Amino acid sequence: MVPVIWIRFFVHTLIVLMVVVPFFQHLESESEASSAIPTGFRPHLLLTRALPEPAMDQIVKLDRLVVARYTVRPYEDIYTLCQRTGLKQYAYTIRSSNDLDETPAAGTVLKIPNRIGTLFDVKTPQTLRELISGFEAGRQGGPSYEQDVLHLNDYPVLDFGGPRPQVKAGTTLFLPNAYKPTGLAFPFKDMRFRVTSGFNPKRRHPVLGVRRAHQGMDLARPYGDPVYPSRSGTVTFAGWQGGYGNMIEIRHVMRNGRVRYTRYGHLASILVHPGQHVGAGKLIGRVGSTGISTGPHLHFEVRDENGVARNPRRSL
Repeated sequence: MVPVIWIRFFVHTLIVLMVVVPFFQHLESESEASSAIPTGFRPHLLLTRALPEPAMDQIVKLDRLVVARYTVRPYEDIYTLCQRTGLKQYAYTIRSSNDLDETPAAGTVLKIPNRIGTLFDVKTPQTLRELISGFEAGRQGGPSYEQDVLHLNDYPVLDFGGPRPQVKAGTTLFLPNAYKPTGLAFPFKDMRFRVTSGFNPKRRHPVLGVRRAHQGMDLARPYGDPVYPSRSGTVTFAGWQGGYGNMIEIRHVMRNGRVRYTRYGHLASILVHPGQHVGAGKLIGRVGSTGISTGPHLHFEVRDENGVARNPRRSL
């Protein structure tokens, strides 16, 4: 008969083996897997929590091209996004890169490059020269612009003396300082202005003292600063218009076929006439304080095809 002590020893040994052996087998399999496949990013192993969204103000400081992805929040427009993240100069880059004429719906994932310019999806095979010729920056830059595009997109430098290879359909390229005609741009060459009054259906008028709808945005700039169209279009009105003072209205056809009108009020001078087609870079007037105004600024409006005023921030 086997002594009780040997039975206990056997049972204890069996329990230990049942626990320890699987543990070491697990470690061995983990080691083999890690040697064969690179370990992926594991946020739960970080000492600090991963950011819920990319730090846009830091991404723009990188010395290489990066395209971040950002999910639009409820009630957020491109203008608000750029103001909140310190990307005031990137509004048109975001619109152009994502083919946006209007504010995207909440939950939309945007592609945001950390350089000024646009992402461009190649639809049909074409040479780089043919591709960039569709943009003003490409036409003006010539071969040096081609080199910039290749460098930014990590492509080898071309031998411009030899045959030019075609860019395959489905390729996405970043084109610096180039834009597709999307949405509306602020009517200045830079962002050095101050919004003194926004779109507000119940604003108290600063001169008249009564509550009445403010159907645009007031953008403060020095007297005489140049004003440009928000988008190419046709001038439908240019002259004196009551409280607007000197005012210009331009008709634009958007990418989706919709029509938008932009108005530029309180101008010191008007440099265009009705019926004239104007490009986005055409000087149309200068900032002033004509009409009912408290000081030099541009009153900027956006209206739909029925003449109804819309919040400009939805298109900027």
